[in-house]
Amino acid sequence: MGCVCRRALHLVEPSPRELGGLPSGLIPTLILTRPNRPALGRLVRAASGYFLSRGNVINLQCPMVIYTSQPLQVPAMGIPLPTATHALRRITKPEAQMLVDRFQPRLLDYRLKNYQNVANSQFDVPGFCPEVRQVARVLGAALEGSASLQASITDTLRDLNEQRKGDRSQTAAAAVLEALLAVCHGQAPGAYVGAICDLANGFLEDRDETARLSPKAVGEILRHELGLAARRRPLGYELALDVGTQRRVHHLAIAHDVLELVAGCPRCQEMLGTIREPVGVGREAAKTSS
Repeated sequence: MGCVCRRALHLVEPSPRELGGLPSGLIPTLILTRPNRPALGRLVRAASGYFLSRGNVINLQCPMVIYTSQPLQVPAMGIPLPTATHALRRITKPEAQMLVDRFQPRLLDYRLKNYQNVANSQFDVPGFCPEVRQVARVLGAALEGSASLQASITDTLRDLNEQRKGDRSQTAAAAVLEALLAVCHGQAPGAYVGAICDLANGFLEDRDETARLSPKAVGEILRHELGLAARRRPLGYELALDVGTQRRVHHLAIAHDVLELVAGCPRCQEMLGTIREPVGVGREAAKTSS
């Protein structure tokens, strides 16, 4: 992979802060071999967005190639490598240079010829959970113009999507979302954090979970995990359930695999097209539907 990727960096346990010191605009491909899993989690989160380092806002924009002996619980496309049947040797520098000379010009030529198509790609998989959906959009955009190859990306990521949705459905955030859905379907204009907490703990109890949430923990989940801001009122903190917030709650419920459609709920009706079997949508598909 180091021979194929432009600006490949072979690193051992890099930290987001160290990567933040790389020259602006370098956008290297990070190649990691058996990294420490907790450190890898921080690195994946940093490489997929913005973070603060020494008072500066850093955007790494680094694609990563990660070699591990076991599958990782991170949003990425897994490529199983067959076990070698005989001893392997390292390629020599001249052999590596031959691979560089053969593949990198071809890949650069593809990039230059297809840059606008990739930049303007409409490929999307709305039924996937957010992190896997983003991976699909990035990979699918690079294959703009080939509906069959884009469909193969969707198929390849389908198992990962189901796994991530299953993991999310068992989290405390999922229980909070189930509580919010119950309030939304009850057509209440808002809900206090304490009431949301009681409902969420009821859902946890139904799942035979021993853990219980406090109102403070629910407030943290609302703010940091779900992006929902409760406002201070005389009787406590209240989350207003306007149309925009209800729509976000339903979208998040799909991502956490806890949405159960309720007849008569306008937000559930809006979600019908989203929760169908995930199918990649690109330009060719859009033209066909139109």
